[in-house]
Amino acid sequence: MHETLPIEVFPAVISVRGTRPTTLTYQTRNRKIFALVTAVLEVDHKRLTLQLAQDRTHDERFANHYAALLTGMLGCAVLTCAGIAYLVTRRGLRPLRQLAESVERVGATHLNERVSIDAWPSELQPLALGFNKMLTRLEESFTRLSHFSADLAHELRTPIAILRGEAECVLTKPRTAENYRDVIESSLEELQRLSAMIDNLLFLARAETSGSFDRSYFDGRAAIEKVREFYEAISQDQGVEIRCTGEGEPGYEANKVPSYGVREENGRLLVTAKPVSKRGHLPHDPHPLTRSTDQRAPGPLRVGGISTTAMDPKYPRFSTSEHLLGVALDHARTALGAEAKMVRLNDLRFRNCEGFYSKAAKACTWPCSITSMDKNDQLEQVYEMAVHWADILLIATPIRWGAASSLYYKMVERMNCVQNQITINNKVLIRNKVAAFIITGGQDGIQAVAGQMMMFFSEIGFLVPQFPFIAHSLGWEFEEMDRNVELVENSEALRKGARELVMRSAEMAKCLLEREMTHATIERGGRKASA
Repeated sequence: MHETLPIEVFPAVISVRGTRPTTLTYQTRNRKIFALVTAVLEVDHKRLTLQLAQDRTHDERFANHYAALLTGMLGCAVLTCAGIAYLVTRRGLRPLRQLAESVERVGATHLNERVSIDAWPSELQPLALGFNKMLTRLEESFTRLSHFSADLAHELRTPIAILRGEAECVLTKPRTAENYRDVIESSLEELQRLSAMIDNLLFLARAETSGSFDRSYFDGRAAIEKVREFYEAISQDQGVEIRCTGEGEPGYEANKVPSYGVREENGRLLVTAKPVSKRGHLPHDPHPLTRSTDQRAPGPLRVGGISTTAMDPKYPRFSTSEHLLGVALDHARTALGAEAKMVRLNDLRFRNCEGFYSKAAKACTWPCSITSMDKNDQLEQVYEMAVHWADILLIATPIRWGAASSLYYKMVERMNCVQNQITINNKVLIRNKVAAFIITGGQDGIQAVAGQMMMFFSEIGFLVPQFPFIAHSLGWEFEEMDRNVELVENSEALRKGARELVMRSAEMAKCLLEREMTHATIERGGRKASA
């Protein structure tokens, strides 16, 4: 310290040893800052007063600079946090803004609006799902209301038109009292019809409101018996038996549906919301076709042939495709030592696919529900051959207007249940099996037919050998069926082609049996109904 400080600026309070000293801060004219302390010291029995000063200018400046810097940093941090919070909040509330915009667009004529939940956070996805479900219910309600309004207008139009027409007709000229009476009676009948219609509408309105009417039990069997008796004559004419037991088919009576309490009131049938008896389910043995396909039954190579030619069994004719199929199967038996058999679709009695898959994917079952329910349905032979028995499946078809035969398509529609096991259960039923094809016809179109056949059978799990089909056609301009039949029947080249086809298939089938090359499940991405 190079300055002299006046004595009076030092603290008058003398600091005592062992206690915290009393310190004063003093600033000079040149803005220097000092810390001042006064103390007493005894030296050689002399009492000395010490006045100490420490230059704190640098320390104070450093502290002030640090405080200013810290204040600035805190201010920047606060502004940064506020900006980040604003951006995060704005981004987080974006789905809500989208929801608000969707709500703004919703109207009586615009109920197909839906909110995409892909970009929504998981915490808000239930809100979006609930909103979409609400819109679906509203759309269904408005659709029903629209249909109901149209039906109601149609129902009301007829009696009102009758009333108006009769009134206008009777006013065209003077009538007798009997004429007026007839018109009034006719009008009264129409008015009674309108009154009954309005009563039914009021009943429906009350029924939709829970608790709007009293519920009690009555003998539902008696009420249903009345319906059965009403339709009994019609059902007998159609050969249909109507039963109202609530039980299953004869022999399966334990398969009972739940029963409900019902009551008749003023011509209305009231039903309880909850069943009064439980459902009964009789366990059934699994269908033989549902057995495992993991293990092949021991034995030689097995070749199955399916002929899809349609003809009148009373007046059979020569089939070119079936002829070549027979040549291939005979060669498999004699030259390859394989078991071989043929199934003719024309000899089987089986129903058309009834399209249960169009209603719900899980309604298309394995085996086909028609096969499970109808013991007279004979397509079970095709299922058994394709899924369980055959190592090689040869399918032969004629060409009909550029496509395979109608029996072929009837069969493959029913075989959708095989492919559907992959769709709904990721279960591949066809494994380590080979499919090949024989196609003949009077017209061209071979490539299109072969393409469809290869696509379908490979889609259900079959593999195809090199050069997987043989075919024959005279073509469009040279269609001459008498000559075509004679040519196929006597053609050694086509017979040799059929033999070579089954040999190529057998070579591939042997490789598959020696080495597992197929899979019991498959990655679903890009497959049918994988979304």
